Amino acid sequence: MAIIKIRTRKSRSFSQALAYVSRNKSSRDKDIWFEIKHNVFSETHQELAREFLNNDEKRDVRRSDSNVLGHEIISFGPEDSRYLNREKLIEMAQKYISLRNPKGLYYIVPHLEEHIHLHVICGATDTQGKSLRMSKDELSTLREQFQDYHLKRFPELKHSSVRTGKDAVRNKETELKQFLKEVLKGDSTRESLQEKLAEKGMSFYERNGRLTGVKWGKKYRFKTLGIETDRIQDPPESPSDEKVKNRLVELRENSNEQSLDKESDKE
Repeated sequence: MAIIKIRTRKSRSFSQALAYVSRNKSSRDKDIWFEIKHNVFSETHQELAREFLNNDEKRDVRRSDSNVLGHEIISFGPEDSRYLNREKLIEMAQKYISLRNPKGLYYIVPHLEEHIHLHVICGATDTQGKSLRMSKDELSTLREQFQDYHLKRFPELKHSSVRTGKDAVRNKETELKQFLKEVLKGDSTRESLQEKLAEKGMSFYERNGRLTGVKWGKKYRFKTLGIETDRIQDPPESPSDEKVKNRLVELRENSNEQSLDKESDKE
């Protein structure tokens, strides 16, 4: 999946951020390395950092806790690596800028560790000094717009739909919930359901002797998923089990009667 992460910094550490994202020499060896400078023009990290800092001095609203720079990451699904090349990455980086805000200052480079991703260093203000801060709704819109674009432009990148870490968790919970509802449509016993869970690499977990939820990497409670546990029936008891239970009841009743007799004798 493609994940857009946005991290902000309140310190004026542009040189450090620029040096970090530019360290990837392995990308250059594979003919995929590029640099995109948008509204910045210097060659060295120190000079680029000065451009970002000078632009930040223009901000029209200044607070002591204002964000100074953004470090944004666009990563792609490992399964799509074979379809990615320098030209596609450059085009997507430029599209991201146009959707994010073309009036901002950006420096973008690719990394190849584990999977292909783009590092985006951007100033917190545009060229007119206005804040580039995004609300949650604006960030969600950005992700949706970028996804719509790249799926239409590069449909082969089918494993790179835009999701956040939280989105991925929610999608997994939804998948689990749908699976449980599907297998519980009929009269399912606990034993039969356990077999179906095992086929998916899942298992039950209990708390204080009670069936509580499903373990699938992490634990998911039935209550949280909205699954009624009374629908998960235990296997029917055998005749011998029933006899044992009846005998225990008789012994308990006899014990209670004897206790009452003793109390009566004392009186």
